[in-house]
Amino acid sequence: MSTTPAPADSARRHAWLAVALLAVLLCLVSGVFHRAWWVPWQAERGRLLKADEALSRARSLLAQKESVAGLSLRVEAEAQRQRLWLTESTVQQGEVELARRIDEVVTRVRRNGKSCRMESRAPVRLEPAPASDRPGRAGLSVRLRCGNAEMLRVLAALELQAPRLRIDSLNISGMPAHGGTPLARQAGVLDVGFVVIGGLSPAGSARAEPGQGAM
Repeated sequence: MSTTPAPADSARRHAWLAVALLAVLLCLVSGVFHRAWWVPWQAERGRLLKADEALSRARSLLAQKESVAGLSLRVEAEAQRQRLWLTESTVQQGEVELARRIDEVVTRVRRNGKSCRMESRAPVRLEPAPASDRPGRAGLSVRLRCGNAEMLRVLAALELQAPRLRIDSLNISGMPAHGGTPLARQAGVLDVGFVVIGGLSPAGSARAEPGQGAM
């Protein structure tokens, strides 16, 4: 005796088959949609975000332009004020400039009613700079007769001005009690000797040997 499937069972199978085909179709459509639209859209969105970040940074830099320019000018002015070398580029010119600076300092101390007098100043030979790319140097051997406080003022003024000068070979001794000059007879007057050294400008710096005569 043969049996035939019930109409309800056949309808149910067709329904499940239709659902499966619809699910497959939805998967295919989703895959095509993701590849054709979603992936390019995400890539374009990433590029737009990066461009927006770059634009924001550019706007921030433009907003700080004036403050950055002002800071640059201040830094440049400070560097000029605290320069490391004399403006002179030759040894002879450097010696003249050192002599002028020493005379100004001694004159300023003496003008304030203090006891200080230049005894002598003469060029000195300096050893070459250790590195070949360093600028040359000029030096003067100086001898002063000053009180203790005046000597400190002179040395501080030389070392703290711009550019700073180097004080080397400092030698301090007391004056003899039987000195013949009024300055020598004053109590506390010292015989001060030292070498003052200044670096020359790197541009066109010449290492000509200094002369031997007193300036």
